[in-house]
Amino acid sequence: MSVYLNGVDITATTGALVIHDTDIKADLGDFSAQTHLKTALAALGIPDVSAKPLYTCLVTDRLDNATYGLGALDTDLTTIINDLANGTDGLGALKTAIEAVPGTNNAATAAKLEDAMQKATDPAYSQDTDSQEAIAEAVSAIPTVMVGTNSAALASSWTAALATALANYTAVRAAYLDSLYDDIYHLTYIFPAATNLTCTLTAHADANDWSAWVEVADSATTKLSSVFAAADGHVSAMVTHEANQDDTDYMVDLAYGDAKVHLSQWRIHSQTNKISSSGQSRCRGAHIPAGEKVYARVMCATAGGKTLLVHFRWWLHP
Repeated sequence: MSVYLNGVDITATTGALVIHDTDIKADLGDFSAQTHLKTALAALGIPDVSAKPLYTCLVTDRLDNATYGLGALDTDLTTIINDLANGTDGLGALKTAIEAVPGTNNAATAAKLEDAMQKATDPAYSQDTDSQEAIAEAVSAIPTVMVGTNSAALASSWTAALATALANYTAVRAAYLDSLYDDIYHLTYIFPAATNLTCTLTAHADANDWSAWVEVADSATTKLSSVFAAADGHVSAMVTHEANQDDTDYMVDLAYGDAKVHLSQWRIHSQTNKISSSGQSRCRGAHIPAGEKVYARVMCATAGGKTLLVHFRWWLHP
């Protein structure tokens, strides 16, 4: 290793100064062997700026900094300490106020707390029965008390009533709720399904006698049963349009299936042969099972096979 002094290799001359860098590296560390900060200058991080020695960087720029230095930290800590020691709303003042609540110095505050905890009339507030802890204990004991000797009659009555209600809530009755919902919310359709089609019901030739059962159909021979071919449904109303006999009474009977299961009956009076749309009669009969046929029979107070022109409102189960 050559060492230069004022540009002269002083290790190349006789009696030259011999420097053992191994000893230096052992004492200071081998900076040159590092990947970064390979010199002591780089490790210290002293910038190459005029009047910026290490002391200035550490003390003046950092420790004495007015915003981030120790002096600034001291100012902030002093402010916090003063706030906590404030005689009006500091920790000491808060401690004094809390300690004085039960005493005579804060009698008004104590009176407000007392008013909040008890009624104006007797019985007076009792810590053993009216405190939050006492109320919590009473509430937690409700399940035990309900079935205990103090309320045995009430518990027994409730248990029996509940058992009865659960026993009566069968699958059949549960289905009633679905039926009720469907009856309220559904899509309604008309039969016959077009304005150029009609549906005529014919009474018995004799007065006051039922006609034979006839499957309900429109003028194009489409059966009302066809709308229930694939799903259960209901006839919800029959609307009478026209009667071919003035000032007489008609009765209509509607049923489904070979057994002629009853759906509904209507009685209509024709003052003239034109019956307005107000001649609409609701039907709340049982549902028509899918695939069943729908039949009607008619009676009239006047003989001669009198007729009614009608249409039906219907809807299907979802």
